[in-house]
Amino acid sequence: MNIINMFFTLVIFLIIVRVFLSYMGQNYGKFYNFIYKYSEYVLKPIRNKLPYSSGIDWSPLVALIGINLIRSIILFGWDYLMRGDVVSFIIVIIITSINFISSMLILYAFLVVAKMFINYTGTGYGRLAHVIKTVTEPVLKVVRKQLPMQYKKYTDIITIVLLFAIRYLLVYLTTFLGSSYLM
Repeated sequence: MNIINMFFTLVIFLIIVRVFLSYMGQNYGKFYNFIYKYSEYVLKPIRNKLPYSSGIDWSPLVALIGINLIRSIILFGWDYLMRGDVVSFIIVIIITSINFISSMLILYAFLVVAKMFINYTGTGYGRLAHVIKTVTEPVLKVVRKQLPMQYKKYTDIITIVLLFAIRYLLVYLTTFLGSSYLM
């Protein structure tokens, strides 16, 4: 299992390094070509399946999500499956999925905080600022629409509180599932 974990970690590392190098403008040279070549085996098929989205390449994010889900299911559920305990294997898949959603909620909350910082400092002119605003605005728009007029200026804060409340409920659910079915 350590070899499997090392393989997934290496692929994740390649993708993350590629993203950082491309955002820093360091997308040339032997090192980048090596990173590009091997990460492209994972990213190209995903990119070909994704719809075009205003010049933003979402394939690294989708790949990282998929790799982490597959890795968690293999590392934590494989033993149950080999013992023929299909119910526990399914519970591991559910818990892994819920944990992933929980992590995405935290990431999204941090993106909302970054958007608040960008708005506060007035530095929202770069590519990264555009991506953050593009990703956060759909959820903020829904929350803003539900709020009375006098609370609309607090949309960002209320969204963050809601995200953490949902995450708390998911953590409680995974704790319940884990202690009820996998012990």
